[in-house]
Amino acid sequence: MKDPISKTTVKFAKARGIAVYSFEIEAQTLVSIAPYNNEDGGEVNYSANLDGSFTFVSNTWLGVGAPDNILDEKHLLSVIDFIAGQIGDRVVRLDQVDPRVALAVRLQKMIDQSNNTGDTV
Repeated sequence: MKDPISKTTVKFAKARGIAVYSFEIEAQTLVSIAPYNNEDGGEVNYSANLDGSFTFVSNTWLGVGAPDNILDEKHLLSVIDFIAGQIGDRVVRLDQVDPRVALAVRLQKMIDQSNNTGDTV
C-alpha cells in the first residue's frame, strides 16, 4: 500500500507540534498521531483503508476525543488541528525541539518499557 500520509500532511502536523506517521504491522498500515515531544507516550492510532479513509484503532490519550472514522486526508488535517488544540501546552512547537532528540527520547522510553516487561523492541 502507498503511504497514506502525504508530505503536506506531515508538514501541517509538525507546524502544530504534532507527529503523524504511518507504519506496517501484521500486514496492516496504521497511522499514528502524537505530540511531537511525546514524553507521555500518548497517541491515537488509525488503520489506513484502501479507499483513503481511516478507521479508529486505539487512543492512549487521556481526555482527548478522536473520531471513529476519518473520511479522507483532508478530514485528517482537521482532526490533527483539533488534537493540537486539545493538547495545547503539552505540545512543543517544531521550532523548539530537534526532531532527533524527540525520537531519541521516545525510543529510550520504549527500550525502558521493554526492559521492564521483558518484551523486545
